[in-house]
Amino acid sequence: WNSSMEKENRFINLLLFIIMAASTVILFWDLGLPFLAHWDEAWHADIARNIAENGNFLTTIWNKEPFFDKPPLYFWFSAIAFKLFGPTEFSARFFSALSGLGTILLTFLLGRFLFNRATGIISIVVLGSTIGFLYRARTGNLDLLLTFFILLSIFSFYKSFKGSNMWLFLMGISVGAAFLTKGAAGFIFPILALFYFLFKRKYLLVKSHLIGIVTALTISILWVVFSFVINDGIFMSQFFANQTEKWIPRLSFWETSSFDYMLFLKNGLKVWFIVFIPAFLVFVYCLRKSNALLLALFTGILLSALSFSENKSDWFLVPLYPAISLIIGFSLHEIIKRINDRRIFTLSIFIVLVIAGTQNYFYKSQYI
Repeated sequence: WNSSMEKENRFINLLLFIIMAASTVILFWDLGLPFLAHWDEAWHADIARNIAENGNFLTTIWNKEPFFDKPPLYFWFSAIAFKLFGPTEFSARFFSALSGLGTILLTFLLGRFLFNRATGIISIVVLGSTIGFLYRARTGNLDLLLTFFILLSIFSFYKSFKGSNMWLFLMGISVGAAFLTKGAAGFIFPILALFYFLFKRKYLLVKSHLIGIVTALTISILWVVFSFVINDGIFMSQFFANQTEKWIPRLSFWETSSFDYMLFLKNGLKVWFIVFIPAFLVFVYCLRKSNALLLALFTGILLSALSFSENKSDWFLVPLYPAISLIIGFSLHEIIKRINDRRIFTLSIFIVLVIAGTQNYFYKSQYI
């Protein structure tokens, strides 16, 4: 039995190395060759270039005017890339691709922690062949950095159950960094977790996890205060107007309700979209009494919010792709392990790899 487990662990370690190496190639291959392809990439790059040139990290400039529609963390990182690699397309996209690679690794670590190593491997095979995820990771946008910090906050949240406050502080730092990347979206998961614990009447967990929320709020408020002091009313009018417009008027419920975003989800997942719906039901059924159910609630609530949102753009789905991959990975492994035959297990992993590789090959023009 021990010999068999050692062989399986070596096999999974080898797969992890191969998948991470392949993901690195996919995310960084010819990253700087295409010109900046669309509006967002262009103005993100321009803001980062201005920071690299003038060294002003608290007054972001676009088109020679102060620009505070978005928080600055991605622009700060990109400015560092501009300093390191020069003002190129590669520099503009570098931290987005790096965040994508980090998100893939975090997905494995979360899958291993919540379930097992095999689930983690299947999950990152799914994520690494999710075309919508790869496309956004290879463009100079905020979504992958946001996704990385949201996933890091989720990972830290679950690790905190081991009793160390270090993970709660890391969760708070991650949520704060997510806020500094794209605003209030970073707070969705911890707020959901607090309401979940209140519903379950786990008041001690609510109290302990407030450490993370306070840390996140401290980071966020400090940036807002410094930005207000330095930039005065123009910061408040631009940043808070943008955040309010995102989260209040667009949730106009029945007037804008539709499932149009499902087309983006289908285009992003491709073959995995067929697997996702039954996998979601398997996941909820198997884990209905577990804290891992929070992943399904997080996915379901965000998808429901998109149903009533006026803007159903594909980039809103990016933070959901790791959770969807974990749901699919868990459900596939749950089905495979019931067969209780290691040859079938190995064959099943091989089939998943073939599907992923085939999908990446046939749709490569959509992300490279």
